[in-house]
Amino acid sequence: MVMENNAAHTTGVAQPVRLTPTERQILSFLELHNGRSCTKAQIAVSLGRNKKTIDRLMSHLRAIGLVSSEPAWGEDGGQLANSYRLICLRSSAAPVGVHEPAIR
Repeated sequence: MVMENNAAHTTGVAQPVRLTPTERQILSFLELHNGRSCTKAQIAVSLGRNKKTIDRLMSHLRAIGLVSSEPAWGEDGGQLANSYRLICLRSSAAPVGVHEPAIR
């Protein structure tokens, strides 16, 4: 899967970004849970991956502008699990900017 990076910092032109299979799984998970608070540990368990792997990949997805993270706070002022959201929108077939290779 190749996506166009909407956060083209240096050239001002959208650059293709290659995603790993696990990054695609994370994006699918977030799409299904969009807007609901979920932890990296929950994502890791759901995908059968190590929490450190999810942490590293989530940092990458945030850095390239596909995912945002919003802190959540309890009534007592304590921090709760962050809420992760997709930044890119999904059409009926694929996320905006996704170029799926033709299967031959």
